[in-house]
Amino acid sequence: MNGMYRFRLGMIVLLALIIVPLAAQSPSPRILFVYDEVNEQTEPYIARFRGAFTAYGLPFDEAAAGELKSRDLSRYDVLVVHGIVQAFNAKSPIRDWLKTKPAVTGKRVYLFVTANRWFLDNLFRDLTGLLEKSGAKPVDAVSMATKDTDDATEKAAVEAFVGKVR
Repeated sequence: MNGMYRFRLGMIVLLALIIVPLAAQSPSPRILFVYDEVNEQTEPYIARFRGAFTAYGLPFDEAAAGELKSRDLSRYDVLVVHGIVQAFNAKSPIRDWLKTKPAVTGKRVYLFVTANRWFLDNLFRDLTGLLEKSGAKPVDAVSMATKDTDDATEKAAVEAFVGKVR
């Protein structure tokens, strides 16, 4: 009986050593990647974000800002928002979406803004302010002037930014 008792006790300890760490692992956050729209200016960044999420093993959904009216945001823990100034104008579908005061309270929000130096501060300030009015304070925010950056620099910036989402 003593041998059987030790065997059972050993099995219980072994199972505890296996199951407890597995149960303690938190599931990946549910991530929604939001961008202005798909066009030739945004496509390179959308591809960089997709690649970074994949490289970090982070499952995600994505949507252009114009598609968000019908999206249930309660399904997501994290929003990764990329705003970009397009064609040297102040047009911003992300800004228009945020003006509708979407249900983002309590979500972790990461804001990434790319623009040339003339529009960068204004767009960054506008998007940050609209997020806060909607009840979200960005966990991390990056603004990057893009006039003098190359593909490698932009890719590295996106990868470092997405790396913080985990």
